Amino acid sequence: MQQTYLNWIPSVQRYVRFNEFTTQHQLFLSKARQFDPTEVDLEFTYTLNQVLSELCTEDIDFDMLTVVDKFACVLQMVIACFGSTQKFSMACPKCENGLSIDVDFNKHLQMIAPKLDHNFVQVLKVGDDCSLTCNVPTIGNEYMALQWLADKGRPGSEDEQIDTFFDMSVASYITNISVGEHNVNLVKMPFKEKREIFMSLPLPYLQQVKEDYIANIDEVLTPFDLDQIKCTCGYVNNITFSVGSLNMLVRLFLNAGSPEAMYQDLYDLATKVELPPQYVLTITPGERSAYKQIHRKQQQAKSREEQIENSELDSADFDNDGPLGQEPTPERLTPAHLQPTGTSSF
Repeated sequence: MQQTYLNWIPSVQRYVRFNEFTTQHQLFLSKARQFDPTEVDLEFTYTLNQVLSELCTEDIDFDMLTVVDKFACVLQMVIACFGSTQKFSMACPKCENGLSIDVDFNKHLQMIAPKLDHNFVQVLKVGDDCSLTCNVPTIGNEYMALQWLADKGRPGSEDEQIDTFFDMSVASYITNISVGEHNVNLVKMPFKEKREIFMSLPLPYLQQVKEDYIANIDEVLTPFDLDQIKCTCGYVNNITFSVGSLNMLVRLFLNAGSPEAMYQDLYDLATKVELPPQYVLTITPGERSAYKQIHRKQQQAKSREEQIENSELDSADFDNDGPLGQEPTPERLTPAHLQPTGTSSF
């Protein structure tokens, strides 16, 4: 039996059951993030989409869910599988001091939920007999847009000569085109066919999508600062929520660091906590942190016991060997081994 939990999906307005996100999944994302040859997070997005689709226990066309649905899934998944409160760290780009912040995801979910639980469908009248139905991009269309953007600047790519205004990230918001009595559903259309249709649209139509629809979404979702990281030097970093920043926030929330850091973590759990590596891959990041905290507390308790035991031994040595009636020297009362030695960072 595998542990599951419920995720609220805004676009379908119901709960959907998911399997737990495990250390193995976190490692997949970590490797995808490092080895992505593109500048648009194509590999990370693909891997995350695959992970979420596999974790979903119900027969749902995951590509048809929206990017807002994906963000909601990730936020709820972090609470269920990482823990409701997480610490994030960074180096101040201004003075290089270490900065950290504790993020309460339960609090943020309560604040963000009304913004996510919103009907984003809108019909734009763009001509005498033409209208465009717009919605936030589906997960499938988001990946298609990122793939196009990754290929656009590749030497020899046929897309390299496309007018710079034609941007698949804008076109991905259009789900249906109506001209008179004719309707064209674009959601599942192959990329090349969709591109030909968008290339035939007058540029003012796409401009209207930008100004009247995408700007309207931004007004609904932003400005909305999740948190602030402040430094004593005056540097302030706002963690801002918007549709355009979803991938950045997802990477932050899932804490997908370097594979080397993940491997070190797995090695420490196997050697210091003596957990079988295969078992560690099946537990959640939150459970992994719990094991590390238990081990840390045990090490601290063991260190305190050793200090007390050494202190008692030193006291006995002094009583047996020290000159009778002579005051002990200050150095004898503060031996070096009584100073805190610290514990492993693990």
